[in-house]
Amino acid sequence: MKKILVVEDSRLTFELLRRALAGHETYRVELFCKNGEGLLELYQQHRPDLVVMDIVMEGASGIEMTKKLVAAYPEARVVMLTSLSYQEVKENATQAGAVGYIQKPFKAEQVIRVFDQALS
Repeated sequence: MKKILVVEDSRLTFELLRRALAGHETYRVELFCKNGEGLLELYQQHRPDLVVMDIVMEGASGIEMTKKLVAAYPEARVVMLTSLSYQEVKENATQAGAVGYIQKPFKAEQVIRVFDQALS
């Protein structure tokens, strides 16, 4: 079972992801961080297989936090989850170290496909 950490300012989005993957045999959404503030410590403590990161959050952006996370933990796999669909934003996320991109609103099939690709 792959452990997923969600870094997202909306608890509702975390719950929607949990419900979307509730019956899935490979992925379990179990960790939540409201913003980038506690991300590095939470990652170190739990070593999730995948981090799902919102881009627009209070404080540091998801792109900034992805850079910090990947710099500290090069093995970290980050998938961006956002309502922003601009090509420039996607390119910035990839340059920061993200290995996947999910646009809100999302469907479970899309999430699973992106997670599979990110972890392959």
